[in-house]
Amino acid sequence: MIERADLRFLLEELHNRPSRELESMILKFAPRPANQAEFYRAVAQRAVELANVDGGTILVGIEREEKGPEAVTGCAGTDIEALRRAVYDLTRPGIMVSAGEETFGERTLLVIEVPRGFPPHILRGAGEQDGEFKVQNVNIKMQSAKNEEDYSARLLPVGAGAIDPLEVERLRNTLQARDKSSDLLRLDNNGLLKALGMLSADEASVSVAGLLLVGREDALREYLPSHEAIYLHMTRETEYDRRVDYRKPLLAILDDLTQQIEPHNRLFTLKVGLFHFEIPDYPTEVYREALLNAFMHRDYARQNPVYIRLYPERLEISNPGSLAGGITPDNIMSHEPVTRNRRLAEVLQKLRLVERSGMGVRRMYTILLASGKEPPLYVATPDDVRVVLRSGKTDEHFARFIAKRQRYGEEFSLGELVVLSSLKRNQEIDLAEASRILQRDSREAHELLGAMVERRVLEPFGQKKGRVYRLSKAIYVELRQSVEYYLHRDTESAYAEAAITGYIRENGFITNQMVRTLLRVNRSQSAYILQKLVKAKKLKMVGQGNKSRYELVSSE
Repeated sequence: MIERADLRFLLEELHNRPSRELESMILKFAPRPANQAEFYRAVAQRAVELANVDGGTILVGIEREEKGPEAVTGCAGTDIEALRRAVYDLTRPGIMVSAGEETFGERTLLVIEVPRGFPPHILRGAGEQDGEFKVQNVNIKMQSAKNEEDYSARLLPVGAGAIDPLEVERLRNTLQARDKSSDLLRLDNNGLLKALGMLSADEASVSVAGLLLVGREDALREYLPSHEAIYLHMTRETEYDRRVDYRKPLLAILDDLTQQIEPHNRLFTLKVGLFHFEIPDYPTEVYREALLNAFMHRDYARQNPVYIRLYPERLEISNPGSLAGGITPDNIMSHEPVTRNRRLAEVLQKLRLVERSGMGVRRMYTILLASGKEPPLYVATPDDVRVVLRSGKTDEHFARFIAKRQRYGEEFSLGELVVLSSLKRNQEIDLAEASRILQRDSREAHELLGAMVERRVLEPFGQKKGRVYRLSKAIYVELRQSVEYYLHRDTESAYAEAAITGYIRENGFITNQMVRTLLRVNRSQSAYILQKLVKAKKLKMVGQGNKSRYELVSSE
């Protein structure tokens, strides 16, 4: 809760200026409740504003336009539990606030604390009219996840005047840098845009994909107001020292975000014989793929930005809209590709900016695992998708092992890398666990494990249903230091705590099984992590046995 000393200071400041001038990114005021429904909605709106950034405080009982003693009207007798439930019900994803009363003289203020959320949070029903919104008298029906129409191919009633020539040149240079022999480079600018499906044949209309990639900023604001990205350089979980808001075309945003991230992208030099390999915290091709995926798969019907948060130990990229077409975090490696904005995806593929359909995520996993890093973590809700790239410490023993094998012409598939990475943490793996982490059915998992046995990478132990697989003696000798390193390392504890508490804030509780899926650990490891948080009084266990679950300890 906000300190009384800070409240007293604010009340003193009200003698000199109205409260609206005292509002900030972490402090909002709400009017004294006249109508309960309107009051709840006003508080929920301010909770959304705070949760989408860093969280903060709402003060109720101070009028925004007044100053002096008249500004403090007070707000006593509020049903706090009813208010908390109303805010949760009125926001999407639901925001769980805490609240309490503070008395100053004859006045009682309601102090509401809003935690930093996992944006985008929105007010239910805000700006929505049967799936449509109006922009400058142009009624555009927005695409939903179940709508087969490709929204990015929709033509907007703007001509070539909405196109920024400098962005067309940027697009042309991007293509030339990646494919000098492309036939598209022989076309003039308008011919290039037409061939890419960005400009209509009569040059009277520009597609949504075209406007996103080469549109002028004023046209983007007018016709695609939901297009926005916010970069935050986080100094800790709830504080940042730099914020940049973007409404530029996509390629300009991508270039600028690269410049924002790279100064903080530390390099680790791996020595393999006479060869040196540089492994960054965040491989450029990985985070650029993740950034483009966020824009390519976001739901432009939602009035929320793409968020890019760079923490000291991780990079988080979130976009509005759920995963499309049945894709989940548990099948994202193996599911057939589903693209929400097909025209935009096709253009980015022709520019060689993203992998061909369905290969981008797999490539991200492969690069990170082969570099001795953790795979990307995907967290999905009905409202947004978040990918987390962890910097961590490079497992140089594992990375050196992979690099040596590659030098001798021995390549490891993504599935093999996933199994090897799992066996660094766990001494053995069975068919059911292999099927889960590979996101494949048991037959395919069995075939992969069998192939690894034939290559003498794994050794089977036991019979039939009791069979498990372990590293072969030769591979274990090469990876022994890597295995010991993982058994004793504790550098991921801060991330584990943040991931678990964040999940609970979104969903209300978490179970041992959910932690295993979220962190990709085994049952004993997830139990250890949860009990550690319980002992630290950050979580509490509710229920017993298979029905037990974990909730946050209230800070009230």
